Amino acid sequence: MKVCRQSVSLVIHGRALCCLCLWILLLLTGSTVAAPRDPNGYTVVRGGMVDLPPGSTVEGSISRGGAQPDYLIDLNAPEFRPLLAFAARVGRSKDPFWTKIDRILDYVSNRVLPGGDYENEDYWTLMQHFQTIGADVPLSRYIGIKAGVCRENALFMHILLKEAGIPNWHVYARVTGDDGTEDHAFTVVDHDGESWVVDSYNDSFNGHRLKDLMSPTGPSPSNPVAPIRAFRRFRRLKSINNYPTVWIPKKDQGQ
Repeated sequence: MKVCRQSVSLVIHGRALCCLCLWILLLLTGSTVAAPRDPNGYTVVRGGMVDLPPGSTVEGSISRGGAQPDYLIDLNAPEFRPLLAFAARVGRSKDPFWTKIDRILDYVSNRVLPGGDYENEDYWTLMQHFQTIGADVPLSRYIGIKAGVCRENALFMHILLKEAGIPNWHVYARVTGDDGTEDHAFTVVDHDGESWVVDSYNDSFNGHRLKDLMSPTGPSPSNPVAPIRAFRRFRRLKSINNYPTVWIPKKDQGQ
């Protein structure tokens, strides 16, 4: 079961030890979140349910004790072409709504980001590189290493669902469950008058209604579940965060 954490406890052996050393190095060289070079050209959004146009910058976790650099949504990168083409084909298909979502879920988790844990060496090396040079990490770089955790999964799902013609929102929330309390990223779609969570990283959230996950008791067995992969396990959303900060280019808003 994949779980997304900002702080990571690693078992000290083999590659885990390497990841721990990289994590310590990133914390020692960490810097605060940096706005784009031309902040006047952007609208600033602080958390909530967000739509991310191309060219947006999304705050990483460095300034909050994590190791992820800020993300640049670089959809013009050549690495994105096959992903966007796949999503467009799904969108043009005659598949039912939930079948389209299930196809994109499988594509992201099994083809785009199959390396889905914090101990992935390529994942840590990529973060270390961009932290060292003090630059935002283009989201396309995660395509090359085929690795990412909840933050990256949510960003790719958000982009590919939109390319398939399925409006959705990128969300970062405080969640709690059997593994404790942490921050977690996912997407939300609207269908038949309800808001549903779509999550390629953690099936404990995937396919549940947002209102059920935000209930004090979490989803119950009597609540409906979308006909996509899901896992019955106690998880609930405590709140939707007022972070990460997102810089959205004004030109993409017609301003």
